[in-house]
Amino acid sequence: MRANVSGTLNSYRSKRVYMIRVREGQTLKTEQVGDSPRRITIFVKDPNGNDIGDSDASCNNRREISPTEAGDYTIEVVECRKADPWRGRFTFRVAVR
Repeated sequence: MRANVSGTLNSYRSKRVYMIRVREGQTLKTEQVGDSPRRITIFVKDPNGNDIGDSDASCNNRREISPTEAGDYTIEVVECRKADPWRGRFTFRVAVR
């Protein structure tokens, strides 16, 4: 399964939250798509509410979780705090296999 998801952000304090249900042992990938200068940061939490992934010097606009636990994963999108402030639309891709 693969889908592009779009949304809008209005400030550094705004966020969009999405949920996706996956099975045990799958791979969940997220990444920003498009040629927009509007950078996002993607946070992912496992079904127990634990943050997944590590932070590095980039905007963290892509994540990969493998293998997954069975359950609902939360995907939170915010403006990248390391880029210039912006308002508007973003798009990211989520894929599960």
